[in-house]
Amino acid sequence: MKLNLVRTTYTDKSTIGKLYINGIQFCYTLEDKFRSDNEEKIWGKTAIPCGTYEITYRTESEMLEKEYKTRFADIKNERGMLWIRNIPGFEYVYIHVGNDDNDTNGCILVGTTKAVDFVGNSVIAYKVIYKMIADELDKGNKVLITVEKF
Repeated sequence: MKLNLVRTTYTDKSTIGKLYINGIQFCYTLEDKFRSDNEEKIWGKTAIPCGTYEITYRTESEMLEKEYKTRFADIKNERGMLWIRNIPGFEYVYIHVGNDDNDTNGCILVGTTKAVDFVGNSVIAYKVIYKMIADELDKGNKVLITVEKF
């Protein structure tokens, strides 16, 4: 499975993008503000560098234990958080729910609607994308995300 995140809108607070799955637009994304690719990512303040990364489960997450296992039991989220791996200079970046830059520490938030510095219907988008990615991971298939500027 291939995901492609195309960043489209940049503000001093956030970065909005469109997420495509196998070439089809799926939802909107929100990340922290963007810095140039040659600048180091700052935890909780900036978006991840452009590039291609693998997504796997991470089962040892405080976020998973405190909230996601129970909140999203209907989609079997206990399998783990959707972990975006091998980002230079940063370790634990996830795809998860949230609406604005206060809800992310450098992770990618998903939603079905967008506004300035905001994505909406995040839970709906997350549940669908989690199921799709989990189906691939559970089959032993590789899931990649390519992040790029518009």
